[in-house]
Amino acid sequence: MKRYLLTFVFLIATSFVAQNLFAETFSATNSDGVTISYNTLNETTCEVGRGNYSGTVNIPSTVKNNNITYTVTEIGKYAFMFCNNLTSVTIPNTVKYIRYGAFYECSSLTSLKIPDSVIGIEDFAFSDCYYLAQLTLGKNLETIGEQAFDYCGISSLTLPNSVKTIKGNAFGHCEKLTSVTIPKGVNTITSNPFSDCTNLASIVVESGNTIYNSANNCNAIIETSTKTLISGCKNTKIPNNITAINHHAFSGCYSLTEVTIPSNVTSIGGWAFLNCDNLYSIKIPKNVSYIGDMAFSNCDNLSSIVVESGNTHYNSANNCNAIIESSTNTLIVGCWLTVIPNTVKAIGKSAFEGCYGLRSVTIPKSVTSIGDYAFRGCNDLESIVVESGNTKYNSANNCNAIIESSTNTLIVGCMNTVIPNTVKKIGDYAFYRCFYLEDLKIPNSVTSIGNYAFYHCYGLKELNIPKSVTSISDYAISYCTRLEKIVSFVTTVFNAEPLAFWGNSQATLYVPEGLVSKYQSAAGWKQISTIKEIPKSGDTNEDGNINISDVVTLVNRILGDSNTYYFYDTNDDGIVNISDVVKLVNVILGN
Repeated sequence: MKRYLLTFVFLIATSFVAQNLFAETFSATNSDGVTISYNTLNETTCEVGRGNYSGTVNIPSTVKNNNITYTVTEIGKYAFMFCNNLTSVTIPNTVKYIRYGAFYECSSLTSLKIPDSVIGIEDFAFSDCYYLAQLTLGKNLETIGEQAFDYCGISSLTLPNSVKTIKGNAFGHCEKLTSVTIPKGVNTITSNPFSDCTNLASIVVESGNTIYNSANNCNAIIETSTKTLISGCKNTKIPNNITAINHHAFSGCYSLTEVTIPSNVTSIGGWAFLNCDNLYSIKIPKNVSYIGDMAFSNCDNLSSIVVESGNTHYNSANNCNAIIESSTNTLIVGCWLTVIPNTVKAIGKSAFEGCYGLRSVTIPKSVTSIGDYAFRGCNDLESIVVESGNTKYNSANNCNAIIESSTNTLIVGCMNTVIPNTVKKIGDYAFYRCFYLEDLKIPNSVTSIGNYAFYHCYGLKELNIPKSVTSISDYAISYCTRLEKIVSFVTTVFNAEPLAFWGNSQATLYVPEGLVSKYQSAAGWKQISTIKEIPKSGDTNEDGNINISDVVTLVNRILGDSNTYYFYDTNDDGIVNISDVVKLVNVILGN
């Protein structure tokens, strides 16, 4: 599950333990006949507890248990979490706090009125309420927690004058939101509250705010004392006096096509321009001395990168279309037109991540370090070459991959990769989102397949797992939605990680003779619902017989599909072609 699900599960468990130790839990029926769970907070107050709620729920302001009347003052942690059939909820005017994850992923909730009594909405309270379109906030609300309304359908937002604190991503991913006004009483914004609000076009800070401003109608939130831009949008014009662009400031501004970074800027935070898909060019001023991780990652159309001459911390030597950290010769930001200079010693974390237009890359012999996710999501990559003489990496036999020589680990692959039979490990994210990878044979030298190695490889129809493999990590072969056949030659069945094959319900797993039951009970493998024995060589239509029908199936396969299923290779030469038809005919004829 998306974002923090495991954390949620853990916190739910610990929360329940705490409730059992320190609170009394009881249930009561409201005036509509709906049973609601409660936890006492003290002798006179209680909170709404966890329940499986649906339809319309009207929460009363008071509730009686054992002749004691309790005032409902809180909506407890996770109280309505995952109540996907909850369509409407009425919160009484006695509630002061809506706690952590209270309405997380209530996907049928469309409108909500927060009463004036509420002063705090905690982190994740309404996160992932995708269809929550109408939101009214109470006039005494002071704090809006981190990701409180993340991934909601809100199209308009009025923040009451009482609001003092807005935490990061409070309204993140609200893609229908077009404008926002920050009241003058707001004194704490921990980070961009509107990250990935793709259609946000107008940001105004109310005049009289002593902590933040949007000077000269710049369409941004600026922290006045530090001259730091906290939040921007597609129409932002960065004021000339700005000295820092905060982390996530423009994250997810898909419609941002150009940005001028003023000469006074010294710092660009991590993820500052993440997922700015239509940003075509950037120029880094000479005073910039810090650029955080993934500052320009997943900027699909970025084609021009220039570092102003005179910058003592970064350069773009020889018009390489990249940002290079001068002191370490580390390339930290690249694009699809980058040419890696032969002075570069390291390629930084996520340097080319999401460069969809990158079709070829040459790793110079000077490179001794490639950071995590450096080429993750470069799904148009066709050609990978490691320059001869590189002592750390190689692309042996023109394999179109980057292999770490000391460990024989394939760390980056592409649609045209041919895995050499010297490779021992397929590394984490090696073929991540390699959409156009259609045909790949894993050699019998490979012993492990890393996390997300073949995640979202949509083009794959078949994948073999050789007998040598002893370890398959979580999401190693996941969400390959066109994958029809996984052919495992593993005879010593081991427990794969539980999520190793997650999201491949359409696939059939073929296993050696007599091992179906062992695979069906082994962790990871058993997630695949259909497990069969590998057919006899030549039984191409899998009906248990070898006859002329198998010849027809084989010919149709050769004529109509580039994928080559391993039990079609009747002559065992690693290729499926007319020679296999000849072999099969001879088998049928008894020759």
